[in-house]
Amino acid sequence: METQKENKDVLVHNENGEWISVTKVIFLFESFATKLKAHAEKQGVKFSVHKWYDGTFWCYRQEFEAINLRDFKMTAREWKTLVDQYVNI
Repeated sequence: METQKENKDVLVHNENGEWISVTKVIFLFESFATKLKAHAEKQGVKFSVHKWYDGTFWCYRQEFEAINLRDFKMTAREWKTLVDQYVNI
């Protein structure tokens, strides 16, 4: 994953050429990203999944937080992925 240190803030480079703070993204694994995307589509919520050249999947934190997770069933691995990134669930 391409990252850059700047002002003690780690940044990721998106496919539009913009640098985004890692505090504004959530890193996912493929099956979890697919499952979240399907859940968001059922709710009519915009949720885009991005993929790095190294295969790492990520989404914008703002889009993730717009999803209602009340009826969403998560595995322990999925839960840990979010908790490790300080996501409010």
